[in-house]
Amino acid sequence: LKSPSGIFYVHLSNEGRLYRYLPGSNSWTEVSLPFNNYKVDGIDIDPQGRIWVSTDESYNVVHCSSDGGQTFQQITNSGQMLGWFDVLATYNDEHNLLAAGYGASQKVYHFTKTGAVQEVLSGSSLRYLGYNPGTGTAFYADYDGFKLSTDGGLTWQNITLVSGQSLQPNVSKMFFE
Repeated sequence: LKSPSGIFYVHLSNEGRLYRYLPGSNSWTEVSLPFNNYKVDGIDIDPQGRIWVSTDESYNVVHCSSDGGQTFQQITNSGQMLGWFDVLATYNDEHNLLAAGYGASQKVYHFTKTGAVQEVLSGSSLRYLGYNPGTGTAFYADYDGFKLSTDGGLTWQNITLVSGQSLQPNVSKMFFE
């Protein structure tokens, strides 16, 4: 992950550790994650440079750091977002998304920095979830199709990628300049 200030972060998911690379010193430093024995499932950096972390405290609990990982504020409570973590996508105080597997289906939750949570989508296995950092437009892809949200992830519309083609391509990654 790369922050807007140019600092790189690496999340070692199998160890639950986060490292920060400082180009000036050409060194890696571990960011101390204060989540006791809870596993860090997901991590993202929003366009403002804040680090967002999802932990497995009774499903998914989200924490946010605005000081490069020195301190974290708990944003959501245990049990607000049911399912097992898949993807965390963050944009700003008002619009953030977390996708969680729930049985054979997928649930996507919209949450704010004040901790308000609502389920906004359910579908098949997730292929992609993210924001265009320049516009805040959210994108979702699963094996059944591709969706777009222009209101930060609250409402979604189906998108046809290739017109005139009944079988649409699967989207697994998107890049923005």
